[in-house]
Amino acid sequence: MLNTYTLIFIKGIKVFGFNLEKLFLFCMLVIAPGCTSFETLFTEKSINRARDSFVKVFVDNTYDAFLCFGDETSLDECDEIGEVHSESMTGSGFSIKNTEIGTVAMTAGHLCESINNATIIDSPMTISVRSSIYVQDKDGNHFDAIILKIDSDEDLCSVLIQDANIPAARISSTDPS
Repeated sequence: MLNTYTLIFIKGIKVFGFNLEKLFLFCMLVIAPGCTSFETLFTEKSINRARDSFVKVFVDNTYDAFLCFGDETSLDECDEIGEVHSESMTGSGFSIKNTEIGTVAMTAGHLCESINNATIIDSPMTISVRSSIYVQDKDGNHFDAIILKIDSDEDLCSVLIQDANIPAARISSTDPS
């Protein structure tokens, strides 16, 4: 059980550059959230609310090949070879806001950066890349999503989950201003 003496003992101690007090508290929160010392911090209601806001994010990329000869300028005029490669990536995220047209969620920026809607031309071979992003809520429902913004420096991505009403995670209980 976590007690005052434990915190006094580890306060200010650093191991491999990590503040041991913060590391210990983090581990206690992850490993033993039901510990009696943390009952005042976490209630069943807030845990369930957070759980309801989590989503799975899926990105699918499909690569189609075409042979284009002469003056053919659009893929409709080329000979389609077919799908030559596909890839799927999965990540996690959480709802941060509900709007009239859907739910806004946050996920990893590198997941959103993997989306490629492009045409690669290496005459006569042309590769067309089609991408889609969709989200699954805790009940298993799938929704199409649109990327709103990617912040590569912070590795964050905001997506709009169309026609969804996923409860937003409660980030803070007080107004920071």
